[in-house]
Amino acid sequence: MLSFVNIIVILGLLTPNLSNAYKTSFYTSSEFGIEGKSAIKDCSAILESIGETASVDRLECLLSNEFSLPRHHTVNPQNKEKTRSFLLNSMKQYADEVAVQSFDQPGEVDVKGINIIATIAGTKRNTSDDNLVLIGAHYDTFLTPNDVTAGIDDNGSGLAVLLEVLRLVSTKYRANSIKPTNSIMFVAFDFEEYGYVGSQLFVNNYLIPYELAGKKSASFQGAFIMDTIMNYNTTKGSQLLPDLVELIAPEIENWVNNVNEKMGDFLALISRETLDTSLTNAFVTHWKSIEPDNSFKMLPVNFPVEYEAYAGELLRSDHASFWYHDFTKYKKQLPAVFLTDTGNYRGVMIDCYHKACDDSRLITKENLSWLQQIANTLFKSIVSLAN
Repeated sequence: MLSFVNIIVILGLLTPNLSNAYKTSFYTSSEFGIEGKSAIKDCSAILESIGETASVDRLECLLSNEFSLPRHHTVNPQNKEKTRSFLLNSMKQYADEVAVQSFDQPGEVDVKGINIIATIAGTKRNTSDDNLVLIGAHYDTFLTPNDVTAGIDDNGSGLAVLLEVLRLVSTKYRANSIKPTNSIMFVAFDFEEYGYVGSQLFVNNYLIPYELAGKKSASFQGAFIMDTIMNYNTTKGSQLLPDLVELIAPEIENWVNNVNEKMGDFLALISRETLDTSLTNAFVTHWKSIEPDNSFKMLPVNFPVEYEAYAGELLRSDHASFWYHDFTKYKKQLPAVFLTDTGNYRGVMIDCYHKACDDSRLITKENLSWLQQIANTLFKSIVSLAN
């Protein structure tokens, strides 16, 4: 089996022009040297407990203890490194394979970006019959002049769900001493806030050349990308919409503004018509199956590809790196769906997006129950696709 260190050789042969702008390297977790302590002292018993469904207590512990401080590379490098260590060690606890992808950040002196990649290996791992499914979220935070955000919603929420789903998937298979048919990848992306650099390099310098177009020649079912997913607001008038929604999806605009009375109580599931259908169908099916009478709402937004020139507001996260990959020798489309609470278009985040007030005050019972619903749905969706 090819080691992650040898990936550099493959990438030198297959990567597109993007590799000329970004120097990337791959290492196993021990070779990179990120260790640290994975235990959350105040929450260790909660985090180590075993359960078959997502835990509100565990989500709260993750958000409060690990993802409640700014994670910016220049202002808060220690916090960011601590988060990396925690993510890495948590993934090592539950995944079969864990590696880091290190890259230089253009325009920054002595700044390294790091993607953390965990894989639960299916029975078809390392064969052309593998049909990968992926869940991803970014861990870096934004910096505005005179304002440093803690990034609870953006994107501690996505990280908490990422780790909780990883735990659930791992527990399911290890408890029964079985493996999924297809492999499942969990990726924490760096530098999403600065042009999606981490996810671009993951897709173009790792996923395609090593997993899909290299010796393995696996297939790719798609990616579930989470970014700002915990702001749940049932107040009428709390939800805004980008102007483009009326153009590309007037039925969505009507539902949000008129039928739902502008309440911010839904999860937006953004996808492309036809290209991402299998992912969308799986998520919608399992969302409804968890609690058929659940008051939590989910709104599929099918993005017509003919309107892509107008759809900038729908491309503001790492899913765009999958939709528009730069690996010219790989002609296939990469399915991906974007899960979001709509970020700066809802409630408190209208004022707090990328601001200091995106903080622990968002960790409420209602928001945590909302995250639990998302985590349980993703867990069931991923397991169904992996088998």
